[in-house]
Amino acid sequence: ELGRQISELTEALLRGDMPEVMAKLAAAMQESRASQMDNLLQRGRMTQEILNRLDWSRVVAEMQALIRALSALGEEELAQLLRGRARDVQELFPRWVAEEVSSGFDRRNPEWRPPIGPALAQKDFSEFTEAEVEAMSRQVDLLAQKLRDDLSRRRQSGGRKRLDVSRTLRRSMRTAGVPMELMFREPRPSRLRLALLCDVSSSVRNASRFMLQLVYSLQQQRGRIRSFVFISDLTEVTDFFERNPLEAAVQMALSEADIPYWAHSNFGRAFRIFLDEYGDAVNSRTTVIVLGDGRNNFHDPQLDALATIRQRARRLIWLNPESRWGWGHGDSIIDLYAQECDFLTECRNLEQLAAMMEYLTETAR
Repeated sequence: ELGRQISELTEALLRGDMPEVMAKLAAAMQESRASQMDNLLQRGRMTQEILNRLDWSRVVAEMQALIRALSALGEEELAQLLRGRARDVQELFPRWVAEEVSSGFDRRNPEWRPPIGPALAQKDFSEFTEAEVEAMSRQVDLLAQKLRDDLSRRRQSGGRKRLDVSRTLRRSMRTAGVPMELMFREPRPSRLRLALLCDVSSSVRNASRFMLQLVYSLQQQRGRIRSFVFISDLTEVTDFFERNPLEAAVQMALSEADIPYWAHSNFGRAFRIFLDEYGDAVNSRTTVIVLGDGRNNFHDPQLDALATIRQRARRLIWLNPESRWGWGHGDSIIDLYAQECDFLTECRNLEQLAAMMEYLTETAR
């Protein structure tokens, strides 16, 4: 009876029916965009897409429901056995999917060699050595070039044409509606409109460096991108990027902007300054990106300021370079700020940063 309530994949995983699991995984990979990957930095994103196609969240929920049902029936020994099996499956299956994505990429691209190893692409920004920062900067340059190319292709291809009702009606009146000729508006070219609010305190410095490097490259594209840095005070650094070469511009943003770099983080104050002094940077077509760990040193969070920014923007995305395990502990108020975010995600390695920036370019309009 319980078995009829779970999906075929859940049952196959719990039974250890590997041929059935492999068949379903192969089908999901075939339907995904994994075959279109052009570098392994996309592995995390493709893995998540495949897990979504397999309805992985449902599988996890079904396992937990089955364990609860067995416990309720007094089958505690069986429930305990299943609990261990479920724990192993939930930990190992996503890793297996990621390995299959990597293996498929290697088979399709036998000559490809990564500029950096997968381990470095998944390494926490905060743990980088100076040599690794230099190696990663070269990889970020490659990522930036790919993003620029993606934006250029989107502009050239444009979006779907939209029916122009008024022109269609006017044309129809001239011909008494015979024949009916539909008139369309040309699509607007894709433009990336961003306002980046980047925490440059020492705890997230490397993440900020790579994000600013990407934004510098994207600023060369048609669109409107404005960049701001903060610790407690906030100021605009767009001019640094417009007037200086990449390395100098990023270094200036990290150390020479008109803010006290010795201050303790105060996100609430930074949001208030942004709203009061730079409110014109945001309109209904702007994506606001906040990069920071949300550790506010017990200052006033000024949630209303962030809420107003969100109301004015197209969307508000928060990238947190800190592991989820630390969210909401100590002076972290990221859970509070999450209320005003359209999207909040961990962003503490290059693989995660690449996935997020690809999402931004794909949804630019």
